Amino acid sequence: MYLKPYDDIPYEKVNSLHWQDVFDKIAKDNSPHVAGITLKFCKAAVNHFIKHDLLEKNVFNKIELIKPPKADINHLTIEELKYVLEVCKKCYKEYFAILYTFIGTGAREAEIFALEKSDVDFERNCITVSKQFNKGKLLQHPKTEHSNRQIYIFEDLKEVLKEHIKTLKPDNPLLFPNRAGNYINASNFRERFWKKLLELCKITKRVRLHDLRGSYTDMTLSSGLSIKFTQNQLGHSKAETTTNIYMRNNQDMIDHAMNKLNGIFEKNQQNVSKILNDPNKKIIPFRKKQSGTCF
Repeated sequence: MYLKPYDDIPYEKVNSLHWQDVFDKIAKDNSPHVAGITLKFCKAAVNHFIKHDLLEKNVFNKIELIKPPKADINHLTIEELKYVLEVCKKCYKEYFAILYTFIGTGAREAEIFALEKSDVDFERNCITVSKQFNKGKLLQHPKTEHSNRQIYIFEDLKEVLKEHIKTLKPDNPLLFPNRAGNYINASNFRERFWKKLLELCKITKRVRLHDLRGSYTDMTLSSGLSIKFTQNQLGHSKAETTTNIYMRNNQDMIDHAMNKLNGIFEKNQQNVSKILNDPNKKIIPFRKKQSGTCF
């Protein structure tokens, strides 16, 4: 539709400025994503013609596409996480263990879907991440070098996983198989479970499964755990990634900070009161500034 007005015009007669207007309009009327796909096809078509000596240059290479805005990262608060788990346990009991693992480890989707029973070490309270199941393929390596790690788990999650493993077939090595005993399809998991669970919980904001990594970051840091611990749990090479991308100054963290500050000021106030009420303590008042003197 947008390219049709140029059907009868020779390719060489339409410069990159004309095409820039076309793709800006596509981005405005549809989305930057649609404009990007259209531009990609145009570049490929012209490159094909150039390869067969039908054209000399590709004017589409000069088109500056509008960058799509970054997706909003919507974390769930600790109270929301608790409620989501409660509803899941009541309405989607078969998914409770995997959802608890998402929330309680901060691991990526592909890492969790690839987990095997042998990856869980109940003696050392940890899960080994060494592979990922992504886009229908099992990759025998994690996303990055630092993603190859051990994630430490708390007692309640450990007990949930122990009970979950008892319900699985002994001959199936997967920790979270689908009903057919195969690896979980990420798209089906989101559509058939995650989105429906959020609807049941009346959570209207867009929350991706990946956003639970951010919720985990908020939860650990607002609980007073170190950034280094959270960084290692998430598998980040730099602490800046943990703090700048995944951490949000949410209400849980604000409340925790205010409680800390209140405690500090209350303690200081008590110390001041003790000094004022102690007859053995000598208070030396500040000298009043006299005119003509400098300090």
